[in-house]
Amino acid sequence: MQAQSPFVSRVFEYCPAPGQFINEAYPAYASGESYEEILNKLRAVLLGRKESGIVCLGSWGGYIVLGFDHAVQNKADTVDLKVYGNAHNNSAEPGIVEVSKDLNGNGLPDDPWYELAGSDYYSDSTIINYVCTYYRPSPPDGDVLWKDNLGDSGYVRRNDAYHSQASYYPLWVEADSMTFAGSRLASKASGGGSSWISPPYAWGYADNWPNNHPGADFDIDWAVDEQGQPVYLDEIHFVRIYTAVQEQLGWLGEVSTEISGIEDLHTEIPDLGTDKASMQYLSSNRQLYVQAPQGSRLEVFNMQGLLVFSDEIEAGTVLNNGIEELVVMQYSLDFLPQNVYLLRLSGSWGSLSTGVR
Repeated sequence: MQAQSPFVSRVFEYCPAPGQFINEAYPAYASGESYEEILNKLRAVLLGRKESGIVCLGSWGGYIVLGFDHAVQNKADTVDLKVYGNAHNNSAEPGIVEVSKDLNGNGLPDDPWYELAGSDYYSDSTIINYVCTYYRPSPPDGDVLWKDNLGDSGYVRRNDAYHSQASYYPLWVEADSMTFAGSRLASKASGGGSSWISPPYAWGYADNWPNNHPGADFDIDWAVDEQGQPVYLDEIHFVRIYTAVQEQLGWLGEVSTEISGIEDLHTEIPDLGTDKASMQYLSSNRQLYVQAPQGSRLEVFNMQGLLVFSDEIEAGTVLNNGIEELVVMQYSLDFLPQNVYLLRLSGSWGSLSTGVR
């Protein structure tokens, strides 16, 4: 039976709204890079893993669409997904989570989307049908103007003391404006000067509670349709997350949801043995499972002997074999062109190598 990754295995779309981290990091943009090259950077940090790197969605509405290599089951009386972010005490940057089932079976996220209704979905302060448009600044390093369907407007302000890149508007986007639609939560942030706080919402939003908190877990049973009516989904294949708040917090800049992975809480990592380092590659979906002591290093070389990927084994599912702790990691190699590669896993324990296609 083919093993399934508990983590997302595909990046379909990345459309961040303007913000202080856009172009500079999460991911960084290099002059002339294409949209596909940006997606490849995301694949390298998000696919098949958790908490290994973060992706910024920018101001309100900025989103990402991710997919699993299998159907995530909706199990009764329990949560089904965990969304990893970088929230910590009083630093919530909530993102709305939507899910979709692959009804037509084509492997693409082109079926209906359903919002996982969080604690504030039915609040009078939440705007359900909100639309906001951002405009490319002129000059490029200016504040980014936005206008919404309520007749309001404002700016994503520069934060040059900490983020002085050429523009806060995504530079790989050719259009001079970007329009987003969805729900907008009322900001809970408060403060001024050097002291700002952004308390978490009760439940149901990404990057809202720390990753080890139950508030980072999600139940597919929370799904609602466009009219706010509950919808039963027996399983889902795709997840879309977007920044839920439009707010500037002084020197901290705009509220922007960050994502570092999504996990199916019902999928078990395959048993690779508990007594030694090992690798298992699934050529059918280009997924690599690695088990090794913490501090080991995975290296991937192409046919010319050039290093094309490297990662230190330092976070993941920890197994204890009674002698030492072994960390299990899962990687997607989809971001690499189809070819023959040499994989090398090494550490103070020794090394092992294998070729894959």
